[in-house]
Order: sequence, then structure tokens, then C-alpha cells
Amino acid sequence: MANEAPEKNVIAVLVQDHDRIRSLFGEVQAARYADRRQEVAHELSALLVQHSTAEEMFLYPEVRESIADGPSRADRGLQEHKDLERRLKKWGRGGDDEEFMAAFQDVRAAVLQHIDEEEQELFPALEAQIPVERLHELALRIEQSERIGPTRPHPSAPHRPPVNKLLAPGMGIVDHLRDRLAGRRGH
Repeated sequence: MANEAPEKNVIAVLVQDHDRIRSLFGEVQAARYADRRQEVAHELSALLVQHSTAEEMFLYPEVRESIADGPSRADRGLQEHKDLERRLKKWGRGGDDEEFMAAFQDVRAAVLQHIDEEEQELFPALEAQIPVERLHELALRIEQSERIGPTRPHPSAPHRPPVNKLLAPGMGIVDHLRDRLAGRRGH
């Protein structure tokens, strides 16, 4: 049918997230007032957690199974996500502007390096090895996971399937409720 929307590719979905993450980093840096900076930081943190959780549930298992040196790449990505959640937890504690911005710069540097590695190395490897139908299927799973997944860092939560696939939706429900009660804007 001519009216059907084209199927989404997981790489395009993830790059779109990466672009939004970069944009939010810029908004935090440009914010002139602490309350605006904190508001954007909460939105950024929610997006980072949802994005990371979705990658852990669906992208990294695919990486592990489908590409050369997939297990080591997946393990590295999972470790970077665990480290990010620890950084986000520290960042979320607040503090004065100097503390906040120092933690922000730490998060920003780690995330941008991770994004660059994914876009320059991992995604081309995936596109070369995974059938297009599977890339479309993964896009749908990633998007669904991001809608219902956690919005707050949980550094001690499992980061590997199948346990993370069982726990993430429940953590997401609790986080979304907490966000509403706190008036926090999420992804």
C-alpha cells in the first residue's frame, strides 16, 4: 500500500535518540537559570536511562549473537551503561551549581564517547550483519521499551537479559509514578 509508513530501522531510532541526547546536553549548558538547568537535566537523565535500558534488553543481546567480537562489544557497552547509571545517580543528588556542572561534564564526556563508538563502529557492523527485517523488529522493541522503561537510574539493577527484561517494566511503572508525583518531565 502506498499510504503505509516505512518501517523503522533500529539504527535510525537509536541515532534519533542520540541526536536528542546531544541537544539536551546543549540545553543544559545553555540554561541561564538553575531551575531550568535542573528541569532539562531530569529530562536528559530519563532519556538516558530509557535508552540504555532498551539497548541492554534488545540491542546488546543482538550484538552478542550477530557480529564478530560481539560478546566483548556487548560486555563493554553493558559496563559503560552501569558506569553511566552510577554517574547519573551521583548527578541526581543535586548540590550547588559547581557540583552539578562538574557531574554534568563527567556524564556528558562519557555519553558522547559512548555514542561516537556506537555510531562509528557498532552500528555499521550491525547493518552489515543483521537482516533488514530484524533491524525493523528491533526498532519496534526498542521504542516500546523506551515508552515503558525506567526513567531513573538503578545502578544495582541487573543489566542483562533475561532478568532485566523481567524487572525493567516494573521499575518503569514505579519511576513513571514517582515522576508524576514529583512533577518531573520525562522522555
